[in-house]
Amino acid sequence: MSKKISLPLLFVELDKAGNSNTAERLDLLNQFDEIFGFHRIKSLMADREFVGENWFKALYKNKVPYFIRMKDNTLLPWGKEPIHIKRLFHHLTYNQTRLVEKDMYGSTVYFAGTRAKAGDLVIIMTNQKLSASKILSKYRERWSIEELFRKLKTSGFHWENTHMTKSARLISLLIILGLGMLIAFLIGQDHPIPWKKTLSCPLYSVFKQGLIQFHFLLAHSLPKAIETILNLLESAKCSLFKN
Repeated sequence: MSKKISLPLLFVELDKAGNSNTAERLDLLNQFDEIFGFHRIKSLMADREFVGENWFKALYKNKVPYFIRMKDNTLLPWGKEPIHIKRLFHHLTYNQTRLVEKDMYGSTVYFAGTRAKAGDLVIIMTNQKLSASKILSKYRERWSIEELFRKLKTSGFHWENTHMTKSARLISLLIILGLGMLIAFLIGQDHPIPWKKTLSCPLYSVFKQGLIQFHFLLAHSLPKAIETILNLLESAKCSLFKN
């Protein structure tokens, strides 16, 4: 939705603990292709669990640009014997970066590494030929996913307060909240945000301002609120599918 906050388009419930496997990810990716098309993916961001040879080969085959963080103990094919990826970056100090190019899984990939302030290595794998600093900067956009959950849980809708446990209801709730987030964001973009004069910064985020205005609309005129929402969604749809 923006560089600061993401919006769920597709999701799947897993009837197990832990993360998804390659088959489950590819199924979700193919669903996206059927609805929107792979060409609409500007970049796929994922954390350290989203790895695997078949996964990377599928992304390459479908020309999906990706930026995926790697575990520092990941084994890479390297000469006669595989090596741990951290060996390529272990010498880095805070804020130093390094870029490593490697042919693997049928394509050329790039590993950008740096050392975080806390001391841990941050290593990003991508199929895009960019500088190490640009790759690392691009991956930071994944933080918008964390902002999504923050808005859903503690800084907006407080969905965990519902204490829902049944999967069908949780899925319905997530769909409704996702739509609510989109509406709040679109409304917030159309309303000036007051400034904190003492700090010279906005008093609210775009999302918060939209949430305030959305509540005001619903409280004062339901027909006007419905009309505003429909107009905003139509405008958003035209913007999304113009290409």
